[in-house]
Amino acid sequence: MDIYSRVLRVVYWVLVVLVVTVLAAGMLIAKVRAQDTDPPKLPLPVQGKWLMLWNSGRWDTEFYQGGGYVAKDSNTTWYGSWEVKGAVLHVEEFVDPGPSGKVGSILRWDVQIAPGTRKGVLSGGGDFSLDKP
Repeated sequence: MDIYSRVLRVVYWVLVVLVVTVLAAGMLIAKVRAQDTDPPKLPLPVQGKWLMLWNSGRWDTEFYQGGGYVAKDSNTTWYGSWEVKGAVLHVEEFVDPGPSGKVGSILRWDVQIAPGTRKGVLSGGGDFSLDKP
């Protein structure tokens, strides 16, 4: 076998390995991108200021970008955090401790938001909605 044939054989195998490597890398990238999709979001933006109907109470409410939460009526202020999982809004909150600084019990609640609305039913029962202030 002459040198020309040997060089052609080496070039052939280098190209085969290169093509297989590129195809494998492309499949790996596609798999990673498929796993790296955004989680499902609520059918409405939550972040911002709202007039919240929670059971029969009306609360001036703000959902902050970092997950913070404040809800106020004429007598009480609640502080807490929120997160979204699927189409469910989860909130943990506590009443303003006032001058004592002692935080009482934490209330946890969630609501499944109906698609295309800003309304739902609280997990413990009761109406829920978010309206523009």
